[in-house]
Amino acid sequence: MKKLTTVLFILFQLATYAQEVVYTKIEEKDITDEPPIYPGCEDQKISLRMDCLYEKIREHIKVNLNYPKEALKKNIQGKVYVIFLINKEGVVTDVTAKGGHPILQKEAIRIISSLPKMTPANQKGILVNVRETIPIIFRLQ
Repeated sequence: MKKLTTVLFILFQLATYAQEVVYTKIEEKDITDEPPIYPGCEDQKISLRMDCLYEKIREHIKVNLNYPKEALKKNIQGKVYVIFLINKEGVVTDVTAKGGHPILQKEAIRIISSLPKMTPANQKGILVNVRETIPIIFRLQ
């Protein structure tokens, strides 16, 4: 189905994200808090790990997302905001979606729920939950 339809996904268009923990990007030596680490981002400097996290999430979506057949038939497009928690174990939980059509929300939740386990965030040496919000734009061309 992926090859039948060209789908354009634009992530982070509005750079909207909410976190329970704020990471200060001053200088590498001054950063004591660490964001969640997506597999493959372990060798990145702490200040670049969030960028790597977002890039890996974009790649995951591009590879694994299936545009819903019903949405194709009905020419449904739109923007879905996916809210999720990366918990203290590094597992993605509490995935919800807002905006867009419910058919698109369901696929957005499915794809974010399938993210791999990560190294959890820590603040001052204590593992913490991090809440993220990302937009996914479903567009047919």
